Amino acid sequence: MGKGGLDESIPQFAGVHSGAGTLPAVKEALESVDTVIWIGNYPSDFNTGEFTTVVNKDAIVIDLQRFAVSIGKIQYPVSMKHILQRLVNSLRSNPISMASRHITWDPYPKFNFQASDDLKQDFLWGKLSSFFRPGDVIIGETGTSAFGLCDTKLPSGVMMFNQTVYGSIGYATGAIVGVGQAIKESEGKWKRPVLVTGEGSMHLTIQALADMLRWDLKPIIFVLNNGGYTVERLIHGKEAFYNEVAVLDYSMLGKTFGPAFESKYHGPIKTCGELSSLLRDPNFGNVGCLELVELILPPLDAPSAVIKTGAAIDAFNKAKAEQGPSGIQGA
Repeated sequence: MGKGGLDESIPQFAGVHSGAGTLPAVKEALESVDTVIWIGNYPSDFNTGEFTTVVNKDAIVIDLQRFAVSIGKIQYPVSMKHILQRLVNSLRSNPISMASRHITWDPYPKFNFQASDDLKQDFLWGKLSSFFRPGDVIIGETGTSAFGLCDTKLPSGVMMFNQTVYGSIGYATGAIVGVGQAIKESEGKWKRPVLVTGEGSMHLTIQALADMLRWDLKPIIFVLNNGGYTVERLIHGKEAFYNEVAVLDYSMLGKTFGPAFESKYHGPIKTCGELSSLLRDPNFGNVGCLELVELILPPLDAPSAVIKTGAAIDAFNKAKAEQGPSGIQGA
């Protein structure tokens, strides 16, 4: 949930924590600190890796919420907004001189791929870093997109949103319509609406493409086509028919939902080299119309954080099923 909340170009940026799927160095750093400040923390199964987030048991935990602030076990009825405003003002008038911790690790995972290799998510997320630029507003869909974007380095001046609390797939395609309109009204402050979504999620709100076209919002859309609901496959039913989705011709979506409007299709992108070539193309993302990129990925391919979270949720569900009705009632 916190991705995009910090400027990742500052030397103190240490990475994103998401429970058991976190990079080892980032995980170790959080688990060893003596003070933890949560800002708007709302732990759910997805953003904690099925509640596998761990902090030092002796650490002081300061939890800032909308209407209350807790320090340790004591809760104070004061708004997070007011506390943060006073804290910022205090630091501006009375700066503190404290050496920040030196980040000795790379906060982004690294992998080696060849141009001829089939496209995989571990390659995709690192490669997208080269495409994003200041002024972009990125919406990451619930699922592998939200997790994967945590492994993408964002330049300064980029906003990114995802939502891992309600797990409402399909929200992102509709959300990019609002983002596009807001960008048009920002008087040049914000530049490009970028949507990253899975094809299964997109099917739920795909009609929003018509609004993107008729209102000339010019989104850049990356569709991860992995033959179904990958996150659901990893949690329950790797081969189950109910995790399949209808097969669409993504090259025809622009003409289907807006035949009178200009659009451009790129794909299907099947290899690492094809994606690299597209991202290097100076015209890509700059042609002034809706651009849709279809990325072909294996059905069970996902960022490591998703795989570990899916395994944890699967284990939880199996344990609950083994307990039976009496075990669930007593849980």
